[in-house]
Amino acid sequence: MPKSELLIREARPEDKPHVLTFVRRTWRWGDYIPKVWDEWFNEHHGRILVAVLHGEVVGMNHVRFPTPNYAWLEGARVHPKHRRKGVATALALNALEFSSARGATIARLATSSNNEPAKAHLMKLGFRVEAEFVWLQGTPPNESHAVKIREAERSELGSLWLEIKRSAVYKASAGLIGRGWAWYEMNRQTLSEYANQGGLFLASTGLKRTGIALLGSAKGENVIEVAYIHGVQSAVKSLLNLSSNSDRRPSSKRVRIFAPKHQLLLARLLKVGLKEKGKYLVFSKQI
Repeated sequence: MPKSELLIREARPEDKPHVLTFVRRTWRWGDYIPKVWDEWFNEHHGRILVAVLHGEVVGMNHVRFPTPNYAWLEGARVHPKHRRKGVATALALNALEFSSARGATIARLATSSNNEPAKAHLMKLGFRVEAEFVWLQGTPPNESHAVKIREAERSELGSLWLEIKRSAVYKASAGLIGRGWAWYEMNRQTLSEYANQGGLFLASTGLKRTGIALLGSAKGENVIEVAYIHGVQSAVKSLLNLSSNSDRRPSSKRVRIFAPKHQLLLARLLKVGLKEKGKYLVFSKQI
């Protein structure tokens, strides 16, 4: 297709009904785009980009900036009748160009590990697989254990960050945490934010620390998200029991975590009753 026939521009209010028409059957259950379009459209920093062919909106994607130097790409959709015409490539390249102009130096996105067309497309664009994550969800059994759980104190953040950076779980995650169906860079500031929100918990047996978890409420869902967890089996179980019975969300019983592909951690999460729901690859590209 001649490039002159395809226009990539920022979304306008009148584009919404056209996009929602062709995303209704992205999956058997539909799509999440209708729920997030207004939020994305009204973001101060993020942008929805649309592809227009002969006056018809035939594709979209969204880019936002978790930090000034980091662009997160998501929501890439192409009208079924206009696939294999370079629409997805044009949208991705424009999103990268927009991100670079805003000062971002790295872009990331995620896709299902069994989405072969998307994986091939991303590799052609110069993205590389940074890490693989397993989506697990469920309700841990409500049992008592001889494990003490408490919120971390701010004076401990330095030593906790060093412990996390040295952990095999952190290395398997490439320093990323899954939260709200997106992945963020984990750092000392992340720990501080969770501590301020009362979501950084420690497990210990006697005087020995045996586990760490970052817990938060999922926006718009009756789910507690475990952004990060590591520890021995009893610590993992107690920390997950805490999350599923959180006094901050007393009606919440479900726990969700995007765990890095670390066999020991996955075995421990499965052992406490979480079920695997899917696998995702996080891709990155320097821009």
